Amino acid sequence: MLGALIGDLAAWTWQHDKALFYQQLIAGEAPISEYGGAILAMAKPVFERQPIDRQTIGSMLYHYFKEGVDVSQDVNEWMGSGMRSVPYNKVRLVVTMINALVGWVADTAEDAMKMAREITGNLDLDKEDMYAAISLSGLIWNLRHGMSKDEAIKALDFVGDVVIDWENKRDDGPLGGIARAWDAFYRAFDFTSTIHSAVKSPVNPRLTAAIAGEFAEAMYGCEMGFLKKKYTDCVFFRIEFPNIIQRHYEKELIFIREHTKRFFFPKNSARTNVERHRWISVKSEFDGKEITRKFHQILLKAFYTDWEHRYGVYWENGWFYVYRSFVLICRFKVELQNKDVYKIVHVQESDEKKDPHLAMCEVFGALMEFYNRQYDNE
Repeated sequence: MLGALIGDLAAWTWQHDKALFYQQLIAGEAPISEYGGAILAMAKPVFERQPIDRQTIGSMLYHYFKEGVDVSQDVNEWMGSGMRSVPYNKVRLVVTMINALVGWVADTAEDAMKMAREITGNLDLDKEDMYAAISLSGLIWNLRHGMSKDEAIKALDFVGDVVIDWENKRDDGPLGGIARAWDAFYRAFDFTSTIHSAVKSPVNPRLTAAIAGEFAEAMYGCEMGFLKKKYTDCVFFRIEFPNIIQRHYEKELIFIREHTKRFFFPKNSARTNVERHRWISVKSEFDGKEITRKFHQILLKAFYTDWEHRYGVYWENGWFYVYRSFVLICRFKVELQNKDVYKIVHVQESDEKKDPHLAMCEVFGALMEFYNRQYDNE
């Protein structure tokens, strides 16, 4: 959810101050658009599953769009009419952002799609909006529960074909925004690179970056930004909202942070590099090692590194990566053997020339410590 706000603000920064954008993504004077405003206005109603229909949506959004939000002409005209109905124009894109929230709220993927259908149906929007609602909510739910990018699309069944139909990318409608955002996210390797790609969209970059930010947050997190060494000596930075937005929307930001539930430790919270690596398969004592479902949950949730636990691990797009002090050391996959057992496979070392065995021993030692601490009373 915060990823959408960051993407929205970053797109404005790209348009007005490219040098600052590459340093920290967001300028201090960047205003939110109706897309970010919809996230702030609708997070609580969606989480509380309040009915969202033509009679209520205007009152939910009006205050947020009125207070210094950089709204489009269509939304401005809608506000001028008292927001008594949802016209068939770019206001539909605001509803797209509301359905993005559903992916963070729903208990199951089926629940996400059901909620999205209900919102779109209550607003009397058309078939394209329905496909967009189902696709967006389902993709976000799938990603934040640990699916890879390909798995997340495949799990949507036939709807996935709608999202990856690149003919949609040229259209400034809900499906067009999702297609452009998915393209930026799919080709990226972390949150920062996703936003770098999305803001350059030739069609509605603020919508594209807001949706791409949702995808990237679901997989990578959005706590830290990372840059390649060739661009800067300072390769990481904390992503911060402008002070005026922090103050004006304090309660909304607190609510969103408190209700953003993660199921695995995100890459963008790991202190590691974002350079391109060459991976080499190695023989390892860990190859073929079996772990329980409970231990797998501990592995996914991982931990922040500190003086006692200097090696860390994170999951990304089908691989677990082991790192220390900004350096990626090795990676591996796990395969489900049965409902209660996983097996470690495909151990590979990076070209950083660090000891993968030592790194994995340290990580699994720390994980066993956390495992025993959590389950020793069961």
